[in-house]
Amino acid sequence: MAALAALGLGLAACTGGSGLSLVGPKSEIAFAGSALTVVAPAGYCIDRNSLQQDASKGFVLISRCPGGGGKPPALIAVTTAPLAEGQTPPAPGVLAKASGGDAVAHSRKNGLSLVQVANGKPDMAGASPKRWRGAFAAGGQMVGMTLYAPPDSAALGSDGADLLGQIAGLSQAASRQSETPAAPPAVAAPDTATGASTEGTDVGVTETPGTDSFFKRLFDAPPGSS
Repeated sequence: MAALAALGLGLAACTGGSGLSLVGPKSEIAFAGSALTVVAPAGYCIDRNSLQQDASKGFVLISRCPGGGGKPPALIAVTTAPLAEGQTPPAPGVLAKASGGDAVAHSRKNGLSLVQVANGKPDMAGASPKRWRGAFAAGGQMVGMTLYAPPDSAALGSDGADLLGQIAGLSQAASRQSETPAAPPAVAAPDTATGASTEGTDVGVTETPGTDSFFKRLFDAPPGSS
């Protein structure tokens, strides 16, 4: 419940309210003994009050900085968990299954797997049921991201996918690259829903036992939550 309250407060702040303790544009924060560094893109800030972590796991919120700077309002919940040996980011089909709702677009590019859920759980006041989810590996950690936004935010479209891509790219570059598993090669395929090109699209992929529950925990439960 505390995590949901923090999410609601964060969304209110990114749409013009207050209450976040923000570090500043393009701020960063370390997890897992500094092996992983999560970096917020320009115009977005890390909420220090939301930070939860132990020696291996972590959770933090990223929101549009005060003033907005022309960036679309969005709140990104970031959760980290240790990578198992040989584990890599999920294929989009696995991520879609773990996310629930109706996945309407998904892709994989540069090690980031993305899915857009059309009807997510109504777990935050003021947020659209549509949301983006993404996962990538860096610093020996699997990083899960969920992007929430108001119904009229451009972040619910391609801007949101770009935002998660920036977080992944900046965080991978800032983390210990030697501990980041190589991503599988991406294959471009047409997106029949939007006409855009997606990469590595795969539906009905068979995952290894426990994969689905792992990603549900990664996205739904910050450290210390019950």
